[in-house]
Formats: sequence, C-alpha cells, structure tokens
Amino acid sequence: MNKKKHAFHPLFNRLFTLLFSLITISCNPASRQNHPVSETDSSFVNLTRHLLFGSGEKNTFKSDTLNEAEISLLKDGDILLRRGYGTISDFIARFLSEKYPVTHCGFIIRNTRDGTSVLHTISNDKTNGMIIESIKDYSLQSQKGSLIAVRPKKEYCKPEEVVSHAFQYLEQNIEFDMGFDDKNSNTLYCAEMMRNIFLEVYKKDLLPRRTKKQSIDVLSMDNFIDSIYFDIIINHFDSTTAKQVQIH
Repeated sequence: MNKKKHAFHPLFNRLFTLLFSLITISCNPASRQNHPVSETDSSFVNLTRHLLFGSGEKNTFKSDTLNEAEISLLKDGDILLRRGYGTISDFIARFLSEKYPVTHCGFIIRNTRDGTSVLHTISNDKTNGMIIESIKDYSLQSQKGSLIAVRPKKEYCKPEEVVSHAFQYLEQNIEFDMGFDDKNSNTLYCAEMMRNIFLEVYKKDLLPRRTKKQSIDVLSMDNFIDSIYFDIIINHFDSTTAKQVQIH
C-alpha cells in the first residue's frame, strides 16, 4: 500500500504541472503567440475552471468556521486564508508544500450588509473575478481546521488604504487569472491581487517568496506567515485552540 501511495504522488504532480501549462497557454495572451486560438478555447477554459474551482457550492457539513469571539478580533484589511475542497486544492497544497497548506486568501471587510465579509477573487461555475461574500459563505468553502487570519505588522498596517484599493479592483470587474501569471494585472489570482495592492499602498513587496517547479512560478502562500511582515491573529491549524497574538 505504501509503495503505491508514494508512486501515485509524482503522477499527480505531473498532471498538475501539465494542467497549469495548458491553462497558461489558453488564458495568457503572451503565451498564445505560438499557439493559435481555436473555437474550443472558451470550452476548455470553462472545463478547466470547473476542474480547478468546482461549482462554487458551499460545503455545509465538513467546513471550517469562525466563532463570534474570533470574528470580533478581525479588522478591515486583515487577510483570511483557507484551504479549499477538491482534488485541485490538494494539488496546490502539495505543489507549494508549505507548513500550513492553505490555497486561497481574501481581505476582511467589516460592517457590510452581511456583517463581516471577505473580498477576494475566485473562479467557478458561478463567479469569475472579484467578489464580496459573507464570512460564513467564505468559510463554508474551507476544509475543517484550515482557516488562518493574519494582519500586516503595525508599520505596514494601513487598512483604510488597502480596503479602498481592494474596492477599486472590485469596481474594475477584473477577471480571475486562470494562467496564474502575475507579470501583468489584466487578470488576477488571489495572492497576486493582494501583492499588487500592497505594492501600491506600502511601496514594498510584502509577498516576495515564490515557488518555482518546472514551468510553474507562483507566489508562495507562506508569505502570509512571515513574521517580518504579518502577525497571525487566528490559526486553526493549531491543534489546541485558535492561536491569537497581541492585537494592535
């Protein structure tokens, strides 16, 4: 059993690399120069989106959640990380191979119509791009015990400006970056969106680490755990209770 299990992982990783390569060719204009666009491109993108992110349906019985005490700790501009459901989320976590295998992130927005909400970018059968959803709905798409909330250190904490820039991106209706290419801002994946906003607000790259394997080169999610730039407010990967640091 163990031999089969270890032999299976490299195959998953090769399939994952191939899938990302196909996405890059299909979704990034610069990558299409030597790959003519066909009539099936849109169908391929829709299929790829479904494989990557699913239907957007909420998981109501095995998802993570934040209690009221934890939600009360959150402030505008905090970042809520999660690990999503599905095979592709597992691929992403395995590919990044980080201490905390989170695969998605969004900005906390307080005092919305739904109370505390999350502004993020995602692509599934229902949505392609920036969205605001209640923290409950965001959490329902996370695996049990996978939520982490972080906040930029005091010297990098400008929540009003961060939230303002996030809303500007929302108003622009920028689509999700299916090619995971952060070399341009025509489309954005979740960490790419945050990195761009941090660069605009702080004039400094708070997410400098990258994960590079074969043809894939993406921002590392463990950037958000770097104690140089961020404080962990809540950590459900902690086996005891939610980890909380001194709030500023």
